[in-house]
Amino acid sequence: MQSSPRTTIPPRTLQHQLVNFPCVTRIVLIDNHDSFTHLLADLVDTATGCTPEIIDRDTPAHLLPAADCYVISPGPGHPADELPAARAALASGRPVVGVCLGHQLIAYEAGAVVDVAAHPMHGQTSPITYRGRDYQVTRYHSLAVTAPPERSFAELGVEILGRAADGTIMALRRGNQVGLQFHPESFGTIGGAELLADAIVLAMDPLGWARDYPFFAWLEFEGTTRLAAGHEPATLADTVAPAGGEHGDPLPVVGAMQYEATGLVDGSEDVDAERTALFHAEQFLTLPLLLPRADTAPDGGGQAVGPRMTPPQLACTREEYEDAVRRAQDFIRHGHSYELCLTTRATSQVVGELDPVAAYQALRAQTPAPMAGLLITPEVVILSASPERFVDAHDGVLRAQPIKGTRPRGATPAEDAALREELAHSTKDHAENLMIVDVLRNDLHRSCAQHSITVPEQAAVYSYPRVHQMVSTIRGQLTCPPAVALLRAFPGGSMTGAPKQRSMEILHELEGAPRGFYSGVMGYVAGSDMDVNMLIRTIVIDRATGVATYGAGGAVTRLSDPAEEFAEVLVKMQPFMVFCGARGTLDG
Repeated sequence: MQSSPRTTIPPRTLQHQLVNFPCVTRIVLIDNHDSFTHLLADLVDTATGCTPEIIDRDTPAHLLPAADCYVISPGPGHPADELPAARAALASGRPVVGVCLGHQLIAYEAGAVVDVAAHPMHGQTSPITYRGRDYQVTRYHSLAVTAPPERSFAELGVEILGRAADGTIMALRRGNQVGLQFHPESFGTIGGAELLADAIVLAMDPLGWARDYPFFAWLEFEGTTRLAAGHEPATLADTVAPAGGEHGDPLPVVGAMQYEATGLVDGSEDVDAERTALFHAEQFLTLPLLLPRADTAPDGGGQAVGPRMTPPQLACTREEYEDAVRRAQDFIRHGHSYELCLTTRATSQVVGELDPVAAYQALRAQTPAPMAGLLITPEVVILSASPERFVDAHDGVLRAQPIKGTRPRGATPAEDAALREELAHSTKDHAENLMIVDVLRNDLHRSCAQHSITVPEQAAVYSYPRVHQMVSTIRGQLTCPPAVALLRAFPGGSMTGAPKQRSMEILHELEGAPRGFYSGVMGYVAGSDMDVNMLIRTIVIDRATGVATYGAGGAVTRLSDPAEEFAEVLVKMQPFMVFCGARGTLDG
């Protein structure tokens, strides 16, 4: 029997080297000899995670660098002036965002009038309405855009996106070209990065990457959006270089790993490639905002509609699950474990065609979550409404945020407050949470400097749309590449138990089937940065069969009540029930 392909990250802690990733999504900023160009370049980086290449306005058309998006800066003059680089960008067919003069050029090329403004402003702040929301922005302009006599903007193919209180057009769109009359880079503009990011998203349509690439990810982690796409599968080893190694231009690695990816061996760096869904990101944007729910629906308005699904079926009966809880407690009673995260699963069938982006739009509207995401590969679609971060790494700090302790939201404010208060004072849940904190402290020690592990937050209760949950935070100073730290802590302690290795062996026996991507991880590794969630509250769809699987469970301790453990499973199954359009609860 031929073994599965495996990748191993060499276990040489001091010899690991970080691979430095280039910016893979290319943005070119055309400088129209403006005094604010470098401020705008810095804002582009803040808004997208991509440092733009700056070129001069007089660059001949045939020397215009290729780009995924062009940004045309403000500058002196009129859009009728000779602007070879900017005009070449508009003629390229690539996405364009124009600011001030760039905005005016987009409109002028469409046939609009650009003339002396009725309400000129220079260095003055002004209230505007942009895409239905109010903002305070800075304006520097003597000219303004108006419609030509006897023709409407609609006839020119121009959509007005924003106006100032005085009626001056502040934003417009012409196909994949978006103009902003105001200056988002100004100190006086509030929310400039979000405004510029929104304009770039409108121009680039990165959700369209889901149609153009076989691999696509949309990660929404704590208010930051990362969009990635690529053609080629990858491994975590691609993010780490042995000392002295030769490398070309590496790309960020994005995707997911199954719970069994390291063979149920605690902290193993030997990964079964067939149990991963990772890809090299040829496109990668980091946006300081979440995309609007309605505007990103497939039809451009209203909420996206998920696929038709058959009624979910639970893999076990109530009696079978409660018996598994009692068996788990027997293992605990005889000293094999302190805590076992027992799980089960439910399945449903997609009826008809699956639109993965629309399906995720439906889930994110139904079950908003702080660590949510979508992954599309040729084999699988993962729709996650996870509330839990597994680990992240930024600026040399490794962090884990396990969740242990769950209550449903109440039907009334009084009931809701009582449920939250009960969780906050639950002896059982505090014990569960503390045990996992100690497991994660131990796991992070494998990758962090001695004496650097801290717990800034333990057993804090957070309220989400459908549940209250108890969350802790553990931090340490990272001493190895992020991908190595991820594997040394994998699988996540909050979904295994303590002691971790023996608990995994017991759970494998009790559950009787692989978990797959459920309770694995999903996210990205890009150079010294990493962020991965815990794949809970997650729907996994096999694209070949259309079968959707959703796992749920809870921590079993000696204090557990089997009936309450099964009730917790039903609470955690609710997002899947809503997604499938099913009423009531799964009762086995």
